[in-house]
Amino acid sequence: MSFLQPAPPPFELEEWKRMPHLERIKPLVQDWGLNGFGSPSFVYLLYAFKLVIYFGAAIAVISLTPGLGSLWDFGDWWTEPIVFQKLAVWTMLWEILGLGAGSMPLSFRFTPPIGGPLYWLRPGTVRLPPWPDKVPLTAGSWRTPLDNLLYAGVVVAGLYLLLSGGSDVAGSEAGRLPVAGIAAMLGLLVLLGLRDKVAFLGSRPEVYAPILVISLFAPDQWIVAWQFVLLFIWWGAAASKLNRHFPFVVSVMVSNAPLIRSRGIKKRLWRDHPDDMLPSREAALFAHFGTVQEFLWPLLLITVDNDVVRTIAIVGMILFHVNITSMFPLAVPLEWNVFMIFGIVFLFGHYGDVPLSSLDDPLLIALLALWGIGMPIYGSLRPDRFSFLPSMRYYAGNWATTQWLFRRGSGAEERIDTEIVKAAPLV
Repeated sequence: MSFLQPAPPPFELEEWKRMPHLERIKPLVQDWGLNGFGSPSFVYLLYAFKLVIYFGAAIAVISLTPGLGSLWDFGDWWTEPIVFQKLAVWTMLWEILGLGAGSMPLSFRFTPPIGGPLYWLRPGTVRLPPWPDKVPLTAGSWRTPLDNLLYAGVVVAGLYLLLSGGSDVAGSEAGRLPVAGIAAMLGLLVLLGLRDKVAFLGSRPEVYAPILVISLFAPDQWIVAWQFVLLFIWWGAAASKLNRHFPFVVSVMVSNAPLIRSRGIKKRLWRDHPDDMLPSREAALFAHFGTVQEFLWPLLLITVDNDVVRTIAIVGMILFHVNITSMFPLAVPLEWNVFMIFGIVFLFGHYGDVPLSSLDDPLLIALLALWGIGMPIYGSLRPDRFSFLPSMRYYAGNWATTQWLFRRGSGAEERIDTEIVKAAPLV
């Protein structure tokens, strides 16, 4: 690949099209082993620039909150709890507007580069209700003006929270997000999800909704409850990697990393490139080393009350997320990693000495256990009923999938292009 041009295909295209299916797959797998997705380098710069816009714009908007201070005084007010609340709202909006994970070429979005509102504000597009035979008024496969209004309502409620001032909280000049506004946004999101699970999941509710739910409780419960949110996310993701196929994920991901240019290093990801494309022992070791970190550092953060150990664990988890970001994995969940890094510094750095005993609300504890333990266990046992996102099976490899089979010459693909309402043609 070059800065502007993708890596060329390792075959003559018309000849390749005439091969049987499995013979077409083989050179693609072999080529991926050294070139990954083959994107031109400028694509990765676009993603990096988008990250700067994401965080810079977030801080600029949050700085408008009465009681905080100017953008240039960030160092004086970044520890206010309302900053973390608003960053969660901002990131949820960023995702549901199609600007985060799932955007641009590394997610097969070329023209246009995002989905989100281009689908969810358009009547007649396809929707997927989760329980159409159980929840009244949710059956059907086509998006209606009601669905458009629910989606717009989530966005408007989020914008209201971002631009609103805080209500009074003892010991804080900026206060807290309005409880009624948080409840309205979450309620609209649930209604939207009952009509269309894809739009709901597109907001990454398993990360940001719990933070907002916690914000409905008393402020003295927030810090430790938010710490447990990050802990459950890390441990859920780490637990999903305890399988035999996670090395496949790592070898495929690292071979696509733009910062790893050495073909020699990439060849070491495979047992015998190009003849044996199973993951090598080095790839398996790298994969499981990351899993150990994702279990160990959070355990130290939540259990050890020692400044030196806490600092080491904070640095370890920051490097963990920086490493994931630098890989630019397909589906590119980059903003989530930035949010988690801020959460690490905010919750375990500045507020790391808040005692676990300060979390004592029985209802909140029960909700955290249901979300952080119950849902991942149930979702792992029944992946046919539960999305891999709330189940926190981010790397499990047993996500629900579908295959579409078209009879050659039937015109089925042409019918999809002409008769299905959508924002872009099929890839």
